[in-house]
Amino acid sequence: MANFQNIVKHVKVSEGGHSSDPRDNALGQGHSGVFGKGYDNRFPSNFVHTNKGIIWATYVRYCKKEGKQPSGEEFVNMTDTLWRDIAYTLYWESFDLDNVKSQAIAEIIFEGYWGGGGTRLVRDLQRELNNLGFVGKNGSVLAVDGFMGGNTTFALNNATKSYQTEKDLIKHLTDQRLAYLQSLSDWSIYGKGWGRRVDEMYEKAMKLASVGRITGIAVVSGLFFLAYKVYKKKLI
Repeated sequence: MANFQNIVKHVKVSEGGHSSDPRDNALGQGHSGVFGKGYDNRFPSNFVHTNKGIIWATYVRYCKKEGKQPSGEEFVNMTDTLWRDIAYTLYWESFDLDNVKSQAIAEIIFEGYWGGGGTRLVRDLQRELNNLGFVGKNGSVLAVDGFMGGNTTFALNNATKSYQTEKDLIKHLTDQRLAYLQSLSDWSIYGKGWGRRVDEMYEKAMKLASVGRITGIAVVSGLFFLAYKVYKKKLI
């Protein structure tokens, strides 16, 4: 099954620190009330709205889930432990990614939710799984609702039993992700970094899919060899 820890390093390398950039659409969803001076000195008189890739609105949503009061000071001084818990709780666990067998596709979906447009990306996945004939646990076509629930996970896990299908889905989701980002009004400002990140994720996903197959073959081969040794010993 997919492991959240495998995506953490990639995300943290890709994310910057604090941002009080007024051009960022995230500002429209609220801010910490803490000025950028000392945190984002490019815009010292603006309020910090993003830290380590987490926007203020996401932090507030996490606090509500945890039954705690949001704090601007906690937000701008966010610990790695808090960052990791927000990322896991809101962007991995909530979308059943622990139960996805393909590490590669789980990471692409996580990136979609994390960077915005995840609901749209999962709708694209659901449509594609329907087109390929993969159904939910109840045997019916998937609802194209953008929610990564048990039926979608079931269909996806069946689809990715085939290496070729897994690679095709990685390519399809990457293309859809890039198209979405290019449609955003601030692509002209942030597009270079976004595009690089999509390319990096694609290369990483393809390697993960390939390594997963090699590992699986090695495990099966190892078990076969062990069984053969036991059988041979019995003959002796």
